[in-house]
Amino acid sequence: MSLRLKLTLLYTTLLAILVVGFAVVHYYVVRWAITDEMNTQLSVKAGEFAQTLNWTQSQPSITNDFLWNQLEYNTVSDFSLMVQVIDFKGAVLMRSGNLVQTGQSLPVETDGASTFRQHIDIITYDGQPFYLLYLPYQSEGAFRGWIQIGAFEKRITSFLSWLKNWMIYSVPFGLLMSVLIGFYLTRQALRPIDQILKVAEQIQTPQAGLRFPVLEKEAVEIRMISETLNNLLDRLSDSFRKISDFTADASHELLTPLTAMIGNTDVILRRQRTVAEYEETLRKLRSESQRLMDTVKSLLFLARSEPPYGNLQRKLVDLGPIIQEEIDNLAPQIYSSNLTVSYQTSPIEAFVNDHLFRQLIQNLISNAVKYSNPGGTIQVFTEADQNWSVIRIIDQGIGIPKEAINRVFDRFYRVDNSRQRATGGSGLGLSIVKRIVDLHNGTIRINSEEQVGTEVIIRLPVRPTEPQPR
Repeated sequence: MSLRLKLTLLYTTLLAILVVGFAVVHYYVVRWAITDEMNTQLSVKAGEFAQTLNWTQSQPSITNDFLWNQLEYNTVSDFSLMVQVIDFKGAVLMRSGNLVQTGQSLPVETDGASTFRQHIDIITYDGQPFYLLYLPYQSEGAFRGWIQIGAFEKRITSFLSWLKNWMIYSVPFGLLMSVLIGFYLTRQALRPIDQILKVAEQIQTPQAGLRFPVLEKEAVEIRMISETLNNLLDRLSDSFRKISDFTADASHELLTPLTAMIGNTDVILRRQRTVAEYEETLRKLRSESQRLMDTVKSLLFLARSEPPYGNLQRKLVDLGPIIQEEIDNLAPQIYSSNLTVSYQTSPIEAFVNDHLFRQLIQNLISNAVKYSNPGGTIQVFTEADQNWSVIRIIDQGIGIPKEAINRVFDRFYRVDNSRQRATGGSGLGLSIVKRIVDLHNGTIRINSEEQVGTEVIIRLPVRPTEPQPR
């Protein structure tokens, strides 16, 4: 079942319930109002008749016969009013002209409980429902009898019958018109959805550039749907681009050492070699194998650090000794590059994973060593800043162009491919650093100027916090 039909049926069902409910309530309200009005009229008429009587003796007399001579009291029909005067014993003393013509009398009930109060009974008279009002009559302090006045229910049911018939025929017609109008309005309301669906059928890939129309004249919700879907497609397009770039870069990074290994193997197998040549080739093969293994390990780390994060073991760690240990471990590399490291520390602690923090410091200092000019100095500072531990690593290297700073954390991104290749980097080091910082709910910022140097600022929380999704 289509959404358009569902909405139309829902709209029609709700409208039918409301209309039928309103019609029923309206009918009974009108019935009550008309009945109450007739009771009021009977009471008023009875009072008017009481004023035309002089009833001081056992037999009343008429002082003004104008009311008694009116047509509605002297014609016989379902809409006539009938009047009768009875004494306290129930004997009929006077009747209106229509009762005299038919030779009938109104039913008499002289229940003592109702003697001295006005009341109305609904009885069956002449085979029809009949409203009969009793008005007690007193004069000179003595109860004389009652004035009875009544009318057939048809006096009010004729209008109610017409009202009921009108509702029976008009309500279905109104509902039918409502269905047609509702279907048209639903179709108009869903027209933008149809346009969105047509565009969706044409979209093969997010990179195609085709987007959903944002119709300014349509409802806010429709525009929000289009804008949200377009934003989703933009994010998917960006993700697909990154995946494509990552696949190409990963293939290249894995293929390069494999190609070198196969090339070296082919060369060494072409003819008989000396032991020294075999050893040199094996060293090259091991170097390329190590490079290949490092790349695979880095890729595995990045893949495993994606959400969900799993159980990351963290504890409160004194960072100073760890930083010093990693500097000592890199001493041969620092010495061979003719560099010095200045480490100025103050006691700091952070809630970290010991192994990952060591990898973070190792990658950052190793990067600083790779891209520093010979004879330069690498400075490492630590300080506490309220609930954060801050680590700053400053080198005097080649620096990073401003336009590249926002991309240095992308996987396999290289500012200068030739320089990166010469230093043996894979373009994954800073990506790993960024992921480690994210896993600890920290922040990382890079300030750099070409041919001057680079400053990396790491902030890690002292208290335990949950890793933030990227």
